[in-house]
Amino acid sequence: MEVNYITQLNGAFSRFRGDGRITAVHSSLYLAFFELWNSQRFPEFFAVSGSEVMRLAKIRSKTTYHKRMVELNAYGYLDYRPSHDPARGSKIRMSIFVPELTKKWTWVNQKMNNHLSKNWPL
Repeated sequence: MEVNYITQLNGAFSRFRGDGRITAVHSSLYLAFFELWNSQRFPEFFAVSGSEVMRLAKIRSKTTYHKRMVELNAYGYLDYRPSHDPARGSKIRMSIFVPELTKKWTWVNQKMNNHLSKNWPL
């Protein structure tokens, strides 16, 4: 699926506004992942180095980094696949957010390759 930078960010921000579980740390971490994903031209999966993501997200604690990443995974913002090998890096697959014609956001879960009918107002 082709990803539009602005549409994806607007979709994520819209979801963040409607999701009371999301904190500033989640947002910062998501944006760090987004920056790396964008720099690689939005591949389905991309490898990440925890230390690089922590630097980009301005997170100093490995515990905070890991906890918030696992939460973003559980909340459906991304699909996290740990490698347990620092040389290889963990794999991330970002969820895709696309607008419907009704001006509401529909979440497209890339890992299942189907549309879920969860609408999030702008």
